Amino acid sequence: MARRSRLLPMAMLVVLLASPLTSCASAPPALDRLPDGVTVGVQQNRSDQAPRRLQIVIGNGSDAELVVTGARLDSGWFAASASTEDRRVRIPAGRTVGLPVALPDSDCTGKPGATVLVEFETADGDGRVAVEPEDRFDRLPALHAEDCLAESVAATVELSLAAEPVVASVGGAEVATLRLSVRPTGEGGPVTIVSVAGTTLLSPADPVTGARLDTAPLDVTVRPGDAATHIDLALVPARCDAHAIAEDKVGTLLPLEVSAADGGGRVTVAASPSVRGALYAFVQHACGVG
Repeated sequence: MARRSRLLPMAMLVVLLASPLTSCASAPPALDRLPDGVTVGVQQNRSDQAPRRLQIVIGNGSDAELVVTGARLDSGWFAASASTEDRRVRIPAGRTVGLPVALPDSDCTGKPGATVLVEFETADGDGRVAVEPEDRFDRLPALHAEDCLAESVAATVELSLAAEPVVASVGGAEVATLRLSVRPTGEGGPVTIVSVAGTTLLSPADPVTGARLDTAPLDVTVRPGDAATHIDLALVPARCDAHAIAEDKVGTLLPLEVSAADGGGRVTVAASPSVRGALYAFVQHACGVG
């Protein structure tokens, strides 16, 4: 027993000396750039618009698998960062993956520009790299402009679609009359609602003939001291495609062209859940699809 107790400390010493060497040998190197062929971009799909999301798109043009452990969008256009969920995403060689992020509110005083911080693992090592993303459709500046215009308009007037449409036959066509509620806030500057445009689901219509229009002029100016009012919008189905109706994501987001003291452009007004359901039912009935 005495001999055995003298050998044990020596064995422990060998293990302790060997462990650091093994750890150092197996630790992957830290990478300070993305692997060759890996690209990073941003885009917003049609299905991302209503829930206010953006996709951080990572393309793996390398010849080996890439594991993304995190991605974060930082931009002066937004009030906070936008990060992906805490999960590992394997991207095989030759594949492209979109990682959704929820967009924060815009910062209308912020500076332009954006970076995406990508955390990743490869067989050659791990990395944490910030890159300027490709924005092929200039969606980031467009989102910022849309948000800030909507903020400016909302300071003067609250726009909503809360009443279900009234459906009637006009000129041999089924026409839904949708009421746009216009409630001045008592603040801000004058806002002119110039026109309404169509969506993938609905098109403006002539209220007298029922004919489909690309846009319908409205020309309603709202001032802080005005009383609450409404605008009746005549709508018909944009097309009778059963698949398009079933897969619709943004057809009940009504686009309005507006102008305000600090600029103009397009704002969208979302239908309430009950109005959204009634509009889908109208299109299905008018098109004769189930």
